[in-house]
Amino acid sequence: MQRAACAPPLPCSRWSRSSCQELSPTSSAAPQEAPAAVTTLALPGDAVGKWSSFATDARRYYSGVRLDDGSVLVCGGSDAYLSDVLNCNRLSFDGTQLLQQTFALPEARYGATLSPLPSNTVLLAGGKIANGTNSTAWTKGARVSSPFPWSDNASIWGTSEGDLALSPRAGHTATRLGSNTVMIGGDATVVMQAASIDVRSDDGVWTKVDVPDALATRTNHTATLLPGSPPRVLVLGGYNREQSAWLDSGFIFSLPNTITTIAPMKEKRGGHTATLLDDGSVLVVGGQNGTAAFLSTAWRYYPNDGHWESAGSPARESATVPRV
Repeated sequence: MQRAACAPPLPCSRWSRSSCQELSPTSSAAPQEAPAAVTTLALPGDAVGKWSSFATDARRYYSGVRLDDGSVLVCGGSDAYLSDVLNCNRLSFDGTQLLQQTFALPEARYGATLSPLPSNTVLLAGGKIANGTNSTAWTKGARVSSPFPWSDNASIWGTSEGDLALSPRAGHTATRLGSNTVMIGGDATVVMQAASIDVRSDDGVWTKVDVPDALATRTNHTATLLPGSPPRVLVLGGYNREQSAWLDSGFIFSLPNTITTIAPMKEKRGGHTATLLDDGSVLVVGGQNGTAAFLSTAWRYYPNDGHWESAGSPARESATVPRV
């Protein structure tokens, strides 16, 4: 597989990767190293640079979301052999140990998203079926959980919704804009990507926004919520599968259907991070663009006037940048 001809799977810090890999691999190569069945935490009493390990379900390319009580819900994904992990774990820490609850997942959700909703509920949307190296099936629709907290082994997911209105997509981003959840990008089939934007209002109504010039057709991009009113999301970079090209383009989306293109990034890149800083700028770090080496530059984008400024040279792929 040529690195420039494939897009690494999924652009969020909840996944990590060491090589270029298709969302729907078709090769018969040996399985990759198994994901570790462990969660690592930096605890308040730990020395700098030390991590504490706790046993958990092994999974990768899963979705995760922080709940209002500080716990984390993780769902779906696959094991090392691309067998679907058909459960969700709620993880919390009581000061000495990691506590877990397990809930069944009605269907495979590899590369899905989880988004917080009002009234302590969660939206689970998109994804595909891993289930073997030749899977080409995408999961239809979305589900909303029952209100948190949940009892152990409860059936927390409601009936499927948006089956007809929601575009098939995996490896997309999901961003909360006011009382709506906005889904952008992702793979729609093995060879095609989702070209439109799907919007779900908190009353359960799905709408589709058509985007000109294939601007939203991408994976391995970032979606950063910008401050101010109306709520806006900044979409940067990624990979366009149909063009077999990494992207330097970006745009700002606000409801109901306003799309504003921005000045391109200084390099094409995907698998990067884009972190909102306290001064309102967005720090873009890491990633790759199909070359043998990962990118060794970082840039800051200033949404108020639309200019880019150099921010140094950290060389890394899929960096995780904290909010500062």
